[in-house]
Amino acid sequence: PTVLPVAGWDNLTTKGLIYIQPDLFLAWNNAHREEAMKWHKVPAEIIKVIGAPIFDDWFAYKKPSLSKAEFCKKYGLREADPIFLYLGSSSNMAENEVWLVDRLHAALKNSQNPNLRRAQFLVRPHPANHLNYQQIKNDDIKVAPKGTLPKSHETMQLFYDSIYHAAAAIGINSSSMLM
Repeated sequence: PTVLPVAGWDNLTTKGLIYIQPDLFLAWNNAHREEAMKWHKVPAEIIKVIGAPIFDDWFAYKKPSLSKAEFCKKYGLREADPIFLYLGSSSNMAENEVWLVDRLHAALKNSQNPNLRRAQFLVRPHPANHLNYQQIKNDDIKVAPKGTLPKSHETMQLFYDSIYHAAAAIGINSSSMLM
């Protein structure tokens, strides 16, 4: 018997075709299920929706480790103003997103809403695509230091804290958006 677990959220649309029909196909959600049937001709009766097991650890974090004041101090952000979190993509998805971060920031600064005009950005670059962000020279756009993918308890907790304290999370194509 063969089982095909889907390894990533985009594997069904961007990573090739499935040439051998498994006995059981494990999908993350109903969207995966539909993609498997449409693009790969997997029969509905062998598909089981199980969630995204490789991200189960990400959902273990239920509360922040830092208060907003501590978090803002760590990244040089203003505690009273909204934080927009930009989640960077890997270079194979978006080679350079700095222009987008700049435009989003400018759009908020030109907003008629005073809360949006006070917005500041925290950018969490993808670890394999962090060099472009060194060119940002704007006091309202902070870039988290280059790091690794959130795999240890400490890095997973800091990732959770980033999302928890953000008014909004923005990105093009990032697994981080699953949170």
